[in-house]
Amino acid sequence: MGWDVKATADGIVQSLPEMPTLSAESVSLPQAANWIIMGLLVLAVASALTRLLPRIWAATEQVLFSNWRLALIGSAALILSLAGGWVTWDGMRNFTGESVLSAMFTFGIHAVMLITAWLIGESFATGMNQMRVTSARKVNAPMIALSLIGFTLLIAALVAGIVLYGLSNDQLFYGLAAAGLVVLAVAGILIFSKSDVVQPYTQGVRIVAKNAMLWVMFLVCMSTSVFFSFDSRFNVIFPKDQRERAAEIRTTNQVAGVVADIGETISSRRITEAETLFQSQGWQAYEGQLASLSRASEGAEREIEAHFTRQMEAHRSAIAEQQERMTTATSGQAGLAGKKIVLTDELSRLKAERPGLAADLAGKKSELDARAREVDAKRVEAMAEEKGVEGTLKSGRGPMYRERVGELARLRDYYKIGEERVRDAEKRLGAVDTRITEIERELAGVDGELAKLRGEADTAGQRIAASEASQLGQEGQSVDPARVRAAFERARADFRQQPDQERLASLHQHCVQLYDAMISTEATKERVRDIDCDPKQAVEAAAVVFALNSGLKAFEANCAGGDKLPTVGGVDPLLGFGRKCLQDSGLPSADSSAMGARLSAIDLNRDDKAHNFVVSLNAFQDGNSLAYLALAIAIGMDALIFMSGLFGANAVRSPLSDVPSLKARNSQELNAMIEAALLPDTFRKARLVVQSMHPIENVEGYSNEVRLDELDPETAVQVRSVLNAGAVIGAVRRGGQAAHYLVRSELLEFLNTVVKRELERNPDKAERGLALDQFEDQLVVALLPDIGASCDAVMGALVPMDEDRGFTSQIDLEDVDDDERPAVLNVLNTGATFSLVQRVKGTESYFVHKDLYKTLARIRAREMARGGGRPPAADGGALISSASKQDPPQITDQTQRVEYKPSENDERVRAMSALVDPLGVDAESYVMLDAQVLRTAGQASEDFYALRRTQSGLDYFLRQGDDEARREFDRAFSREDQALRPGDGWKQRILNAVAEDLEQNWGIVMLLPNGPYERALGHIVEQLEPDNANEILAGDEKLLLATAQSLLKSLQSNARQSSADWMQLQSLFHQLQRVPVQQAGLGDGKRTLN
Repeated sequence: MGWDVKATADGIVQSLPEMPTLSAESVSLPQAANWIIMGLLVLAVASALTRLLPRIWAATEQVLFSNWRLALIGSAALILSLAGGWVTWDGMRNFTGESVLSAMFTFGIHAVMLITAWLIGESFATGMNQMRVTSARKVNAPMIALSLIGFTLLIAALVAGIVLYGLSNDQLFYGLAAAGLVVLAVAGILIFSKSDVVQPYTQGVRIVAKNAMLWVMFLVCMSTSVFFSFDSRFNVIFPKDQRERAAEIRTTNQVAGVVADIGETISSRRITEAETLFQSQGWQAYEGQLASLSRASEGAEREIEAHFTRQMEAHRSAIAEQQERMTTATSGQAGLAGKKIVLTDELSRLKAERPGLAADLAGKKSELDARAREVDAKRVEAMAEEKGVEGTLKSGRGPMYRERVGELARLRDYYKIGEERVRDAEKRLGAVDTRITEIERELAGVDGELAKLRGEADTAGQRIAASEASQLGQEGQSVDPARVRAAFERARADFRQQPDQERLASLHQHCVQLYDAMISTEATKERVRDIDCDPKQAVEAAAVVFALNSGLKAFEANCAGGDKLPTVGGVDPLLGFGRKCLQDSGLPSADSSAMGARLSAIDLNRDDKAHNFVVSLNAFQDGNSLAYLALAIAIGMDALIFMSGLFGANAVRSPLSDVPSLKARNSQELNAMIEAALLPDTFRKARLVVQSMHPIENVEGYSNEVRLDELDPETAVQVRSVLNAGAVIGAVRRGGQAAHYLVRSELLEFLNTVVKRELERNPDKAERGLALDQFEDQLVVALLPDIGASCDAVMGALVPMDEDRGFTSQIDLEDVDDDERPAVLNVLNTGATFSLVQRVKGTESYFVHKDLYKTLARIRAREMARGGGRPPAADGGALISSASKQDPPQITDQTQRVEYKPSENDERVRAMSALVDPLGVDAESYVMLDAQVLRTAGQASEDFYALRRTQSGLDYFLRQGDDEARREFDRAFSREDQALRPGDGWKQRILNAVAEDLEQNWGIVMLLPNGPYERALGHIVEQLEPDNANEILAGDEKLLLATAQSLLKSLQSNARQSSADWMQLQSLFHQLQRVPVQQAGLGDGKRTLN
């Protein structure tokens, strides 16, 4: 069976989630902008990684095999930063709602945090062994005075605080204990400051203080990262349902507390306001009126009783009259109610019949319309038969026509009958509608009469109730004429005991009754003429008390007790319950505002609707263990990033970092200092310095000694350069004797590390160096006993030749004197052992490698230096021996650059000329540029482009030149491409290569002599100079003219053929970039030149 590709593809498509449908309504403008920015960022990162990944991979591979600890901890730091960045981004996105913005912030935060952690680690790595410089500053009088003033102010502030706020025993105890601990700590540090346990910590504190800005940057970034990481993790372990549950529990407790506080506040405020009421002016005035009435009524009990007796008799008469009116109205209502029932039944019957009559009328009308259509159709049919159009197709009024006319007459009779039926149905329906209207009119009249009679009965009843109420005393009992004054005094006492609205109304009623009785009696009228029972002032003074009484009643009825709290519905019912209790409480505005603020705070801080920040604060206030767990995780992650940075900085620690120094240098700076001194042959020079060291007794870390006076001059020069670099970093110092230098063990350790590294990194080169060192030793042995003379003899016999595989000289034994022959043979045999000498077959000639010649020259120079003078010149022999029997064989030179075939070279020159001639550029001026000049010219073209971007006017005109030159180049390429024949594949290849080369160096081509840029600048100067002479140029145009003139002059005077020429232009471009364009008042620079 084969693989069913279609079925597999269908399965994959079905397994993918359905793509969302996007529309203008579902996607907002900010979302679209976010997606576009994110896409651009992804493309930018992808394009950058495409170029950077090979280099990153190579560097990673090198670090992995050279320092696996650094590779491992660097990978850990990167992965931890990515993990921490993910949760930070997630938390920040919850706050900002912007994914792209959050990603930018996250990248900056974690990048700065990782870099600062690494720099902090470097500060410890470089600063732990840094020696302190003894300060030359001494204590003087101003310092002592300032210190005393500061100490005095501190003591004064402490005393003032004790006087103002007092000092408890606990505060005194803890303050003295803290001061004692601080003093003991400082004393301990001073005592053990030189200890190997305490000294690193004191040095670490000093390093932290010196690099405080790094710590501030790191702590700020870490705090931000921890906060948002905590929010992300807390949202995961504390989901929405848990938030709602926590919000409901917290709100229940808080609302219950607020409701209880409302009840307590009402009670306490009520007592306070009652005391305030009886001391208010309004109550005092009303109380004076009541006291006057009480005094006036003393001794008038008989008159008061007679007055109330007369009122009671008049009251009974009024009630009887109203009862008679009520009875009359009731009997009239009974008759009208019977008539209304009859009319209502008839109306219901007629309304039930009307839909049937209406339907019958509609049916009759439909039938009549159908008959009308049949009549019209039959009339047309008879007309068609008469004209001979249809039917028998014979014109005239024949039998068929008469038959149609007869049918038409019958249909018209049917139509008249239908009309009669419709008229009858309309009459029946109209009669029913008319009767319904009459009945509804009669019902309206009956309802009016009933309402009138009912109103009279209600009015009579209300008058009876009012008359009875006026005769009732306190608590609804009838007024006793003999005890009116006693009831008045009892009402006054009751209101004082419990000041509420009901008791005030009762007091007012008793006052009015007593006042009316006395004012109606001639004997007591004058006593109460100036008395007023109106409690208006008292009501205003007692308004707060009455509101609190009402609120307390409502609170006790609806809010007091735990069973009133809502148990279902979540947080909203609880908050509504609390607000309702507050509204019903009647508290003054100040208390109500305070309680309302507490309820609002509960609503704002509820977990199910509040911001994540508020949720986090609530969790910490509630002592939520999940919040502390999420915070610990966030701190732990960022702490791991911090530790990875510290350990990573120490992973690249160099042995040279342990060298005590007055200046703090990191490992890279220390290594670079020594490695620069080891160039160009790092392996050989490091090995040479190591071999030049002599062991000595370790004194203050110096374990080796270099004696330059024992080395040959060449070796001494190379070793001295390394010693100079070591002295800069404090690893070398002068010894007890001249030309003797002490070397620290760290420098020796580093040099051995360099030797090992070079052996591992460049094994072929290192082994070649070792072989050459061994060869030099063997060669010195072969040159014995007279090394200098033997070197002169061998070097004098060497004849130069074109280099072939490293062989640069040859020697013919037949041309060597007999006394020099043994030395020459010894050298040749030694060189042959190391493959540095090759014999020409069949002859006595030998090819000599350049390394052999270099070694001979080095040995000869060393021997001359040791001899203290220069030996006399020796005859080295002729370059070409005239006595040779035959010409030496020639070796083919295969090291020269392969030249183009004449045809290919000519075609390349022709193609380049064809492409650049339309631009006005001489192809020869471009071909003459070598690789070094091209690099310099490329940098100059980049600086010229940067200059253009700073001046919009110049860029506008040059951009036009760019477009025109590009079009000319494309046309020239198209002409050349179309001119090629099918068999010209090699010409097509050359044309494409030349075009690609010009494309890559387009900026250089445009800047060549007589090129498009030079012509464009000349055109600008030509057009603007006349206007400048007439002084009509604007500020931006003047700047444009000055820049164009300067550039044109420099280009015309510059050949642009060497690196120096292009560097001169590059310097001009840099200078012009620094022109303050803003001061010249540039506009948009778009001036059209003719």
